[in-house]
Parts: sequence; C-alpha cells; structure tokens
Amino acid sequence: MTATPIPPELLENVAAGRCVLFLGADDRYQTTGWPGLPTRRQLADALAANYSWVRPHQTLPQAAADYFSKRPHDRHGLIRFLREQLDATRQPGPIHDLLLELGFDAIVTNGYDDLLFQAFKTQRRVLQVIGDVETAYAGGKEEAILIHLVGVINQPDSLVLTKKDQRLVTINLSKKLEAVRGWCSLRPLLFIGWDPEDELLGHIYTAATAALREHKQRNYLVWPDPTPQIVAEWAQENVAIIDAQPLLFLQALQQAVVREQRLKGVTRRGKEMLVGKLPYKYLNYYDPEDADIFYGREVEAPLVYRKTLNHSLLVLFGQSGVGKTSLLRAGVVPLLLADGYEFVYARALGDPLAAIRQAVLAARQQTRMPELTGGPEALRQFLTGVLGADGKLVIMLDQFEELFTGSLSRQTQNQFWQQVGACQEMAAPKVHFILSLREDYLPHLAEASRPPADGQPAPLPHILYNSYRLNRLDAHTAYLAVVEPARRARCTVDPRLARVLVGEEPMPDVSDPAAWSLLDEGQVPPPALQIVMDGLYRAALHAAGHKLPEGVLPPTGWQPPALTLSLDLYRAQGGAARLLADYVGQALHRLPQQGGDAALAQSLLKVMVTSQKTKAAQTWAEMVQGMAESGAGFDPQQDQPALQKTRDALVNARLLRSFRVGEQTYFELAHDHMAAEIGGWLSKEELQTRLARELLRREWEKWQSHTLLIAADALALIHEQRAALRPRPEELELLFRSALVAGYEAVYWFARAQAAGLDVSQIARAGLASESYQSRKAAVQALAGLGERFAGDLIEMLADPYPQVRVAAIHALEQLRPDLGWHRHLKYDCYVAAGPFIMGDDNSREKDEKPAHEVYLDAYYIGKYPVTNAEYQRYMDDIGRVWQLPKGKEQHPVVNMRWYDAQDYAVWAGMRLLTEAQWEKAATWEVTEGEGEKAAGRKRPYPWGDRFDKTRCNTEESGRRGTTPVGQYSPQGDSPHGVADMAGNVWEWTSTRKKAYPYDAPDGREDPPSGYDSRVMRGGSYYSDAASARGGSRRGSLTGYGLDSLGFRCGVVSRPFSPPPAGR
Repeated sequence: MTATPIPPELLENVAAGRCVLFLGADDRYQTTGWPGLPTRRQLADALAANYSWVRPHQTLPQAAADYFSKRPHDRHGLIRFLREQLDATRQPGPIHDLLLELGFDAIVTNGYDDLLFQAFKTQRRVLQVIGDVETAYAGGKEEAILIHLVGVINQPDSLVLTKKDQRLVTINLSKKLEAVRGWCSLRPLLFIGWDPEDELLGHIYTAATAALREHKQRNYLVWPDPTPQIVAEWAQENVAIIDAQPLLFLQALQQAVVREQRLKGVTRRGKEMLVGKLPYKYLNYYDPEDADIFYGREVEAPLVYRKTLNHSLLVLFGQSGVGKTSLLRAGVVPLLLADGYEFVYARALGDPLAAIRQAVLAARQQTRMPELTGGPEALRQFLTGVLGADGKLVIMLDQFEELFTGSLSRQTQNQFWQQVGACQEMAAPKVHFILSLREDYLPHLAEASRPPADGQPAPLPHILYNSYRLNRLDAHTAYLAVVEPARRARCTVDPRLARVLVGEEPMPDVSDPAAWSLLDEGQVPPPALQIVMDGLYRAALHAAGHKLPEGVLPPTGWQPPALTLSLDLYRAQGGAARLLADYVGQALHRLPQQGGDAALAQSLLKVMVTSQKTKAAQTWAEMVQGMAESGAGFDPQQDQPALQKTRDALVNARLLRSFRVGEQTYFELAHDHMAAEIGGWLSKEELQTRLARELLRREWEKWQSHTLLIAADALALIHEQRAALRPRPEELELLFRSALVAGYEAVYWFARAQAAGLDVSQIARAGLASESYQSRKAAVQALAGLGERFAGDLIEMLADPYPQVRVAAIHALEQLRPDLGWHRHLKYDCYVAAGPFIMGDDNSREKDEKPAHEVYLDAYYIGKYPVTNAEYQRYMDDIGRVWQLPKGKEQHPVVNMRWYDAQDYAVWAGMRLLTEAQWEKAATWEVTEGEGEKAAGRKRPYPWGDRFDKTRCNTEESGRRGTTPVGQYSPQGDSPHGVADMAGNVWEWTSTRKKAYPYDAPDGREDPPSGYDSRVMRGGSYYSDAASARGGSRRGSLTGYGLDSLGFRCGVVSRPFSPPPAGR
C-alpha cells in the first residue's frame, strides 16, 4: 500500500465543514497506548470462541442467529457479552480527537460504543440519535448530529443484532437521512472504516444517496488494499476508494485541513467558533454556556475535575476574587457532563441540606421527596432514593463561607457535617462534593474534623486531605484571558497591549509604567482583568459607532463587530489605575440615566455588605428591611417604588446581580471585590450595629429552626446596640422572651415591645397554645418570671401531654404558689411529700427484701402511669428516629425497652428514672398523720391495701396474658399517692443498681452504669404472680436487655420539703 494524495475536492469540503462522515466499525482504529475497539467481525469471532455452537468466520448477525438457535430468548445474555467486549475501552481515543479537530457536523456510525458521543459532548455540539431503528432525528439548534444506525450499548433496547434488525435499518435509513437533509445535501459522503465488500454497506449507500436527492458530489471510501474489482464496482456508484489505513488517513487529512485553513484564513470549529456575546464578563461569574470564552484556567480545570472524581469530597479554596465560581461552572462542569455526571449548584444561604435536596430535585425535574427516616443518614437516603444505584452526581456548594457568615446555628452546621460525612465512601450512587470557599474561612472547616460529642466519631476527620488552592492568574494565563475571548468575538487585542497588561513589558512613554499594568505581587487578579478589558471593549464599541448592548447580555442575534483594542485606546482610557480607581463611583454617577437614585443606591449597597465586609445575599423583603434599619431616613411605604427602580438600575449597571434558589429570588453584590470597597464606606459604629443586627438575625433563625432563646452573652451584645437597632415585631418577641428567661434587661425589652404595640402578656400566653412543646415550655418559663398573676395559666399546663411542659409548670408553680394547693390539678403526675418511710419487708421470703429500714426522701413527683406506646412514639418522632407503634396499643405501656432506652427517654422528657426507694414509697407508703419529719404512716403490702385482689391489677392470676391500657385498674388499684399500675401489667426499670439492703443512695448504687450491669425493676407484670406484685418485691435485670413485660415510668425531684433529720 502506497501513500495516496488526499483528493483536493474532499480536502476543500472537509476544511469548510461540508462533509458527511460515515464511521464504520470494521476497523479497530488502534494506536500505541489506546487498544481501540473490537470490529464487528472480531465480535462475531469472540462470540464463536465463547459458545461452541456458534460457527466461526461469520458476520455478527449470522453469529447472533447461531447464538439464538440454542438460546432463543436470551437477548440480554448476548447484550451482556457485547458489553463485556466493549468495556475494555472506556475512554475516547486518538480517532475521536481527530474527528473533533476535523469538525464534522454530521456523522453516521454503525459502532455499538458511545465513545464518539462522549468526545463530542465535551463541546456540547452533538445530539445523539439512538436507533430504535424507526426513530428519525428531530433535533433543534445543535451544531452537530450523530446517528447510531445499530443502537448504542448503554441503551440495550436500541441494539441491532439480528438480520431482521438490519433489514429495518435499511428500510428506515432513507427516512432518517431525509430528516437531516438540511445537514447533508450537496456534501460529499466520506466512508471511513467500512469494509467495501460488506453487502450491508451497499444497501446503506443506496438509501443514503436516495434520501439526498440533490446529491451530485463524488464520494469517498477509505479502506486498505481494495481489490481492483471492488474499486471498479464502487466507481460505478460515484465512490472513489482511497487505499489507506483509516486512522493514518484521518491523521493526514487533519494535517492537510490545518494547512488549508491557515492558507485561506478559515476559523476552525469547536472552541474557535465566533460568539454572539460580550467577550468579557465584568464582575459576573462564568456559566457553563460561557465555556467558549472562558480562558486562563486550562491547567486548573482538568486538575480540579480529576481531584473531584478521585475522592468523595474536595475543598477548593483561594483568595476572594480568584475566580472559584467561574472555574467550577465554566471549567469543571463541561468536563463532568462529558463524563456522564450530573451536577447541582447550591448555596448555604439557609439550611444547606434543604438547598441540596431542592437543587437535586430541580435538576431531576422531580417534585416528590422520597421517604426519609431522618437522622445522620437522611441525605444519603435521599440521594440514593432520587439517583438510584447508577446515578453519578457532583454537588457544588459554592461560596461555602456563607455557612459561617450567615444566620445558621451551630446545631444546623453540625447536622450538615454529619449528613455529608455519612455520604462519604458511597459505593452507589456515585456522589462527590465540592466545598468552595474563601481561604480566610478555611479554619472553620476544622469543626467537621472534631467529634460532635464525646464517644461519637468525627463526621469528616480528614476534610482537608483532598484540597486545592486556586491562585490568581500568572502572566501566561492572564495573556490568554485577555486575548482569546476577544478573538472569539471578532476582536483583535494588540499583542503589545496584552503584554503591557500582564506585566511582560512596560507601557511606553509614561511616567509610572506600573500603574498601567494589572500585575499585583507577580500575579493578575481576575476581577481587575475583567473590569479593565470590559471597559476597553465597550470603549472600542463606542468609538466604532456601535450601540452598546443593554444590560449584562447582548440582545438575541447580536453579532459582535470587528474591533481592535490598541495601545492608543488604552492610553485614551487612562490605563488600569484609572479604570479600576472608581468603577463603583462611575457606575453610581451614571445611575440616574437608568432611572436610579445615586444616594439611595449608595445606602442600598451598604446594606448589601456584612459586618465582615463580604457580600450578603438578600431577598427583596430583606433589602427593604435593611434600608428601614439603616438610619438613612428610608420610609418603606413611600420610598419602596424608588428603591425598586434603583435596585434594577444597579443590576443593569452590573453592581448587583440576581439569582434564584428554588422559588426565591436573591440579590447580592456582583463580586466580593466590590464588598471590600463598599465595606470601607461603613464607620466603626455602623459596623458594630451591623454586627449586632446580623447576630439578631442569626438568633432569630435559631429560634425558628430549633426554638432556642438568645443566650445571655449574645443578648448583652445586642443590647449594647439597642438604640440603633430597629427589630421587627417577631424579633422583639424573641428578645422579650429571651430577656425574661435570662433575667437580663427584661424591663427595657418589655417597654420596647409595648412601644411597638405588642401585648407582652399575650406574647407569653400565646406560646402556651403553640403546637411546639418546646415553645409551650418556653412560654411557661417566661410567664413564671412575670409573677403570680399568671399562675392560673400555668396550672392549665399541668395537663399538657408533653412531660417537658409539665415539669416547667410544676417548677414554676412551686415558686409562685408554695402552698401547693394547685396539686389537685395534677393529671399525669403525682406528688410524694418529703419525709421518712419504711423500705423493705421483714416478713418476706426473699432475702434481698430484708431488713425493713427507714429511708428519708425529699419531695418528688412521679408519673401517674408507665410511659405508653403513644408517648414513646412522640419521643421517637421528635428525635427523628423510626419506631413502629404496636397497632391498637397506643395507651398500653411501652415494653422491650433496655435500661438505656428508658434513661434516654427520661433525659429527653426533662425527668429521670425513679430510684427504687422513690418507687417503693410511692407504691406502698400511706401517711396517716402529720407531715415531713414527724409524719406517721403505714406500709401497705399492695398499692390498694393488705391483701391481693386480682380485680385491681393485671397479673398472672388475672388471666390477661398481655399488657392492658394504663389506668384500666384506676382508681381501685391506685397507691396511697394516686399512682396507677404499680402492681402488675409491666415491670418497671428504676435507676438503682441491684445491691443488698439497707438502701443508701451514696454507696454507689445510684452511680451511672459502666457497661451492662444489673438494675432493679419493680412492680411485677402480667406474666408474674401475686408475690411479685407486692410493693416490696424487687428483681434485677441487665441494662442491655429488654423484655416484653418490662417498661418504665419517670419522675422529677421537687424542692426539698425539709432537710433530712440528723443521723439519717
């Protein structure tokens, strides 16, 4: 085989982008370092080698027919075999790079792989048409089209495997090519890698030329060593066979096309295409659709892309203004899309977990949230439910410093770390996180590497292991960012100007050359480059007599005129120092021309900066509120229309930008670069007031999210700036509540609330009716601080179904009404007065119940009933854990509880497990006269009296053989203190370690357990007999085990009724 010259007609058409490529699968296109793809004949031979009944040396459809002769219904088996053969080559190779370079915009292939689609997808130029063979192309404005004649391996139902499938391809090919006739008419057809002796190729060629009725061009087929007969046969069809290896021919063609384009000045396709947009972004970030003008990060983009996929989490950090957002959106995202990954972009403005969920659902065009169990695994469950096992997703949390600068509580931050930590090392789906933030906030990430509590693992112990610092542009990359975007918009940047800007040569004939360079400490800040280049480009437009496009983007269909950015133009604009000196001031000066008010705009821009001189993302309502608080004399009722016009003018001037998160629109400064300048406008007093205002906002968010009142130290900081603050009514309510509980300046905030028209008593009283038990508890505590006049309201809370509220009411009433007359209103709790009682039973047959001895106890309250299934369900719902409530047993006592489960519930309830002394006194001790130390009494063997009565309890003798609803035997089975179910039904855990009498709390029996030790349980159960139901009966059980006859009840200590007598 000798080298064959490339036909001039073919070269001319390919160089001009006028050629239809038919890429065959009869050549491997193999090169050194890239294995290539198995040909269709090799696939058939491999099938024969693996299955003995498949004959060798056949076409693939013939081999498939043999395969189906023994396995007529195993299409999936054959597809699985083909996938195994093709999976050896997972990445595009040199053949695909050549096709990209050559710029084919219409390609037909009979390969099963999708590597060509992957390669073209990096430039978003192709629409893949997958054959179910009757599908025709119906695309829109794509720059290239790819037709898979025989389907594609990742769409199994589309694959053409049998002779019948091939006949359908031939029949429908004419219709397919007719649908893309506008792409293909009057163009030569180039067949690469097709065996000219394949009968199917003849059918395909006939159908293709029939569809292209106006087709008159000579066509070409590249194949090595064709026979003279084949050459002659194809010549009759107006097809010239080029004797060459397909890959070597394409390499030669690519080199020839480059020479041809240089000679004729033809601009190559792909990233060299002209753009209908402004070449510079000013202070706006680049989006994925701006990848065609995004230059200067050719090294960083693939590096960050690889680091993202090599680990489950990447921390991207750098100084403010280095272009982290643009790198992700315009540099990394296109690479991810080309690799089959989805991406979502989220901000930590509110709850970052909610932002992630919302972004993922929006990207998937789903509205239904999958069912979640809550807890640290919630995000992982969500991602698995939405993405499925085959999902591939990258979650970008940009401007992540907002997690620390916003109003998020520490609890919300911890939940975020825990749930992201639970997503690490997910095998399926593939999920990767990018946290992008300013480097001065990098130390805050250390929180994720610390255990949230003792005994718990750190969510992300090595959070900075995979990290990357993005620097500003160097001279070389800055040169690209100056020159290349302009070239895409038909604009030439004088090379001398470019070199001056990036500091490679001095500006001639000026006294201070450094002032004309963008170089700062050896690097070029991207914001400065964008401001200067945008200014120069707009000046050139104006000088050439062209109308500037309105707003940030040019109008649809706008075509950039041919321009030149010269040294003289740069000199006329005063250089970089002048362009950068007051770009905000210049924009404000021009604002009235766009309907804005410059003074109002200056005040609004100050509102858009945080106390840390970073930009603040705000809703329109927050902007109006900020103006009302700014002290600028802004009247929200009268001045809001003027403010809205000013806001819109600032957006058009590109000082503000808007974006959406879900259904909410936010506004923020166009860049952090501006925040530093505008932050300099704020006085020290304004910064302190802003800090207090932001603190109040965060405290309000914490109150909303977690019902947390403002801590005393934070309240003091806010109080210092009280004269300058203009809290909203809801914030005044929070301040008043917090001041009441903290006992700090409550009188002041009471007066501020009254001045705002708030009824303070109604604020506190309204909390008593809240659906949140936490709010009701806070309201009880607040009213307790206002004095005895609210005692009646608090008495009603003694019947609250949540123990936390009842405990708060009990403690409040003990202070407000020490006469204890309100005890008659207790519903779910019983009072046991302080004083001595006799513990143990000398008449018992059990040694561990002896000797009887006197024990003194302080006053306490005990739950009237054991904790029920319904109460336990409320607890599990509140802590976000799944628990199955036994159907129909809502009011039965909860069982199968380990001691630790009971203890956790008691802590949540604001109570404690009873000691066994407290339990026995409540069950057996009857005060006959007196009170306190001098009280006389008697011990009942059973709660109701001296003799066992099976009608008063649920024990083995009662024959129930299971639990009964609590209180079913009340009041006839109650103890002297009114406590129900203290004999039978279920055993009840106590806090006490099982030790011999006499009972002595300080002897270690009430110490917390270490591991699984034995704790006392009391009361007997439905499964035990009358002897076990005695008030003095005691059993032990290991803390780590539960029983279907074992429950618990809780109590809370009262103020001591009197000190225990000396010697006791």
